[in-house]
Amino acid sequence: MKKSISIFTFLLITSLAFSQTKAPGQWAGSFSTSGNIWRFGDVGIGTSSPIADLHIMGSSGPQLRVESSLTGFGSWFDLGIATCNGCFSTLAEKGDVVFRAAPLGSKDFLITNPEGGNIIFGTGLWNNEIASMTIDTNGNVGIGTSSVVDGSDTYKLSVDGRVRADAVKVYTSWADYVFEADYELPTLSEVEMHIAKFGHLKDIPSAAEVEANGIELGEMNKLLLQKIEELTLYVIDLNKEVEMLKKN
Repeated sequence: MKKSISIFTFLLITSLAFSQTKAPGQWAGSFSTSGNIWRFGDVGIGTSSPIADLHIMGSSGPQLRVESSLTGFGSWFDLGIATCNGCFSTLAEKGDVVFRAAPLGSKDFLITNPEGGNIIFGTGLWNNEIASMTIDTNGNVGIGTSSVVDGSDTYKLSVDGRVRADAVKVYTSWADYVFEADYELPTLSEVEMHIAKFGHLKDIPSAAEVEANGIELGEMNKLLLQKIEELTLYVIDLNKEVEMLKKN
């Protein structure tokens, strides 16, 4: 069934929209009504020459605010253009487009795509935009890339570019098994033969493997520690031999 409006509202809107003292289709004056307000064509707020279905032009503050009127739900969000440095946001510079929200009572600020598509943040000029960051439907994040899969592995964060950080914490297993009584420590002769045959230490990937597949930081640190602990055992054994030679 088509939506209907009251005769009073219809007459009021018609008289405002097609007033002889105003341009055709323009709204004028102020009024309050509980009925529907509608018109065909573009709507301009703050401009008489709209170029979109809804065209808002303001000189200060946010150009659009959405707010709940329900008691206890005073959350709101604004969309606007900063008219000076620090206007509309302390981080904004003049001309910046700002989207800000104030969820009441520390409520969350959600950006979702419930229809199952990705969320994409793009940058670049009009005809040369790139997807700078992509969040896929499983919550995996790609920065500089939309691919989060490498071989058979899927990564929660995939970055095409250099990463700088103050600290990186990795949870992994560790190599203290080298000091267990049943650990089979290779002899130095075996180590020498492995190097001569393969060109790298046993259990350590070759340069070609690293170039092709990269390394897992946690796993690589564990393997390096394994070699340090093996070297420590070799040194202990050598020291024992030196001490025996001194006694003789």
